[in-house]
Formats: sequence, structure tokens, C-alpha cells
Amino acid sequence: MAYATAEQFIAKVTGQEIFDRSVYYFDKIPTHIDPTGITIIACGAISVAVLFSMLPALRAAMLHPVRALRYE
Repeated sequence: MAYATAEQFIAKVTGQEIFDRSVYYFDKIPTHIDPTGITIIACGAISVAVLFSMLPALRAAMLHPVRALRYE
């Protein structure tokens, strides 16, 4: 049993129409996947994660371990 869209599957399972045609003027969810946008967002997220994980690591690397443990 194959469904064409997620909307049709949800409508079949719940027994209710998801997008009432008298209210919504589209017959499917409009989607456009832009590979460039996805790439930019993914690279930006990875860059931010690496940058802000390196800052505490560099700060910890500058500590002398014996002095750091002495005052704990």
C-alpha cells in the first residue's frame, strides 16, 4: 500500500482531511530543497561548533595540571 504524500497517509490513518480544500489553496505542501542553502547552513553550524569548542579546550590546555588540581 503506497501513499503519494505524507498528507494522504495521515488523512487515511486519522480519517480526517489535513488540508481542507476550501481553506487552503494548494493541493500539496509546497517544498523546494535548495542544496546550496543546506550546504551553507551545515558548514556554518559545523564552523560555530568547532570554534566554540576550541575556545574552552585552548583555555584548558594553557593550565598547569598540578596547579589546577591543587585548588579544586
